[in-house]
Amino acid sequence: MTSVLGKRKARMPKSEPTVSEEDAQAVFRRHFEAQFAPIENSQKAKPTTKQKDADEDAPSLLKNDLALQRLLSESHLFAGPGQNEGSMEHAGRNRHLATDLRLSALGSKTSVYKQAKMPMSHRKGIISAAAGRESKRRQEARENGIILERPVNGGVKGKSKPRKRDVAVDAPAVGKLRNGMLKLSKKDIAEIQGDDRRSGGKGGGKRRRR
Repeated sequence: MTSVLGKRKARMPKSEPTVSEEDAQAVFRRHFEAQFAPIENSQKAKPTTKQKDADEDAPSLLKNDLALQRLLSESHLFAGPGQNEGSMEHAGRNRHLATDLRLSALGSKTSVYKQAKMPMSHRKGIISAAAGRESKRRQEARENGIILERPVNGGVKGKSKPRKRDVAVDAPAVGKLRNGMLKLSKKDIAEIQGDDRRSGGKGGGKRRRR
């Protein structure tokens, strides 16, 4: 054993740890993954949407829209005196009115109240009853001080005066223009020649000889 002089100490050879190559690669891999590990993204949990019920498909929604539209268009009929309270079905006269509204919504051009063929006695009775109701309504309005609209053609509705045809701007004053040709009738020719005859008859007399 060597002696130690002063503060100097003998340097003893240290035994190097024996590490295999595979262990070294495993340690290096762990160290590298720890340094460059990917940061986990905090994903918010998406709210799970509830599945729609089977009755909320497109045909049912369309059916509900049509029912709501029909209810809004026929709502004024439920306030009538002939409607049963608490019932969604029309009765009496309101049923015919509702049928007429539905047919017009589907594209009908004629009303169910238009009777094309009817016995004359029935038609006269309907017209007289309508005239009686109209006169009673106007009498009550006059007594209550209510101003109503003017009666159309003496109270008979549906009849209007024949409308005068509008004459074109470039239409000729005399005759008719057809296919680019002006056609004059005998009456038009007589009217045109009438002025010449009158003027000629006034000044075309015999002169006195001097």
